[in-house]
Amino acid sequence: MFGDPDNGYPIADPDRRVGFRIDASWAAFIDSRRNKRIAFGLGFEDSTGPGDTNFYAHLELPILEAVQLFGTFMRLNSDGIGDVFTGPTIGWWS
Repeated sequence: MFGDPDNGYPIADPDRRVGFRIDASWAAFIDSRRNKRIAFGLGFEDSTGPGDTNFYAHLELPILEAVQLFGTFMRLNSDGIGDVFTGPTIGWWS
């Protein structure tokens, strides 16, 4: 499945990718699920394919009973874990 062409073990199927995805989320409530105080989530995924590393961070803050402030940072199609925070940027944060 993985192969090692440098040492005589060819890759069986070069189009096959293997990888993983990890997601975690947490929220704090007071008395009931309708009374959320803060919530956040993190996610990371990677595979053996090029440009397949993705990361997100999400935050939710209720400011009124019917209004919620939220934001998500996403870095998609990075070249690897080291490129998630140091790779090229687009938009107002570049």
